[in-house]
This record gives sequence, C-alpha cells and structure tokens, in this order.
Amino acid sequence: MGPKVLKIVVAIAAFGLPLLAWTTPAQADAPSDIVALVNNLRATVSAAPLAADATLTSVAQQWANHMASTGVLSHNPNLASQAPSGWTKIGENIGDGYSLSAVYNSLVASPDHFANMVDKAFNRTGVGVATDSKGQVWLAEAFGAYPPPPAASLVFPTSGTVIFPSAQPFSWQQVAGGQYYCLTVGTSQGGVDLVNSGLLPANQLSYTVPALPGGQQLWARVYTYVQSTWTWTDVKFSVTGPSMATFTRPTAGATNVDTTQPFTWSPVTSAGYYGITVGTTAGGYDLVNTGPLPASQTSLAVPALPAGRTLWARVYSYIAGSWAHYSDVSFTAAAR
Repeated sequence: MGPKVLKIVVAIAAFGLPLLAWTTPAQADAPSDIVALVNNLRATVSAAPLAADATLTSVAQQWANHMASTGVLSHNPNLASQAPSGWTKIGENIGDGYSLSAVYNSLVASPDHFANMVDKAFNRTGVGVATDSKGQVWLAEAFGAYPPPPAASLVFPTSGTVIFPSAQPFSWQQVAGGQYYCLTVGTSQGGVDLVNSGLLPANQLSYTVPALPGGQQLWARVYTYVQSTWTWTDVKFSVTGPSMATFTRPTAGATNVDTTQPFTWSPVTSAGYYGITVGTTAGGYDLVNTGPLPASQTSLAVPALPAGRTLWARVYSYIAGSWAHYSDVSFTAAAR
C-alpha cells in the first residue's frame, strides 16, 4: 500500500464567495443530491463516480452536526482516524450558507474544493448536512481513496474459450464478503443483449445460460456487490457453429425465387422444433405460418407467393425452451 496522504482544504462560508461566471447553479435538498451532483461533476472530467460509504457518511454527519451546534466552520481533526481503515488518501470539504444548493455551488466555485470533488484518486464519499436554529445550513463531505474491492472471476468460460451452442451453466469464484452477483452476456463488452441474470444471492456461484449465437465473439461479465460497491470482470469467448437455423433456400436478397421448389434450412443439433413464417413485412406471417415443425424436418413446400415484390421469410429454432432464436431473409418470388 502506498503512502497515506491527508488532504484538507481551506473551509469557506457559502455566502461569502461569488459563483464563477461559468458555473450553473445546482439545486440540492438532501445529502444524496450532493453525491449525485458531485458525480455529475466528475463525469465532466472523466473521473469515475464516487460510491457512498456508510461509515464516511456517518462521520460527515456527526461533523456537520458539530458545526451546526457550535456555529464554527472548521475541519474535522479526527477524520483520518474515524474514516474506514485502509485509505491511501483522505480529504474533506466543508461549508455553510443559507441553503444547501448555495453551499454546494460555492464549493464548486472554489478551486481547492473543486479539486477534491474531481480528484480521480478518490472513490468513496460521505455527506453530512445539518441546519442550526437560525436556519443556517452546514455541510461536511468526506472523500476517501481505497484499493478497489475484490471481484469474482469466471471459472467457466474463461477468456478465449470456445463453447458448444447449448444451454449450460456459467460459473464463478466466490468472493469473501460478496453480497450479490449478476451475470450478463452480450455481443459487445459489457453488453446485456443475450443474458442478464439480475441479482443473484451470495451463495449462488453459477447460472444456466441458454444456447447462444454461434460463429461470433461474445462477452461474459460477472458482477460482485461487495463493500457497498459493484465490481466486475470480463471474459471474451466464442461459440462453435450456428446455434440457430438459417435458410439455405431462399438466400438473403434472392430474386425470382421459384416457389414450386421447397424452402430449406440448415439443421441445428440443439433445436427441438422449427417454425417458418413468410410475410409482406419483416417478421410478418400473413402468407405462411407453419407452427412447430419437427426437429427432423429441414424443408417446406410453400404455396404460390406474390410475385415481383419484396417478401420476408423467417426460420425459428426452438432451443432451451425459447423461440427467441431466429434468422430472416428477404427475397422476391417468381410468377407461378
């Protein structure tokens, strides 16, 4: 662990400092508003958002109460020892004024206080607000830099793994103190377009994923909620072969398709049924709608279809209890 740094900035009274010309007055009614506003401010300088820490919040609230009761604007001399242990850098902003919004805006307008708010080393915060008998608002915000909490890592799949296109459990390591997990799978890093498990309990270390699209790179992410923070790890993997049927006749964009010949599609080992629709719109079924077809069937005789106009055919694959797997082609039919 690196050297510890205590960063305390000069306190200000909110009503004594004019706002900078470029500062848009912010509205705040509660400590949580201050956290949100500071995180919005950090986003403008590409700094990661601060996590609200329960202990830092308690420390800040006690100090805000102290300032309100004494009427003295001063820094907490015991912040370094009262903050959760393990910090590498600690800081504090304090202010008082006629409203919480006024206090916040004045802190933003002060270069030293602004520096605390956007310091990329800080990753936790706690805000305390108190109002004295005269209606004066007192604010204390503590900032802390802590090593990132541990994150679960996937046991299966691992980066570079090639898996089969069938339903199977993804698993991960347990994290001490982890309260929840969440598994997502997507076609891009961090994507959730294929799987989003939602919150999983701390004792659940696997989640069954349905058959995934084959022949492409996919991303899995396992989130861990630990120390009041979400952490995550990613793996990039791929699936062998197609996991859903695709048309072999007609092909995408085909013209003058002879509909006296059957439509055909590629078989998929994991499919329990197929379904074919043809329509005058993408995904439409106003011309053909077969309902479930047996897994052994890979062709279909179709009726005469409107010639000379764009039509859409869709082949569904029933996999892992879902009809969500399908592929489309557009084509034009020849006169029959």
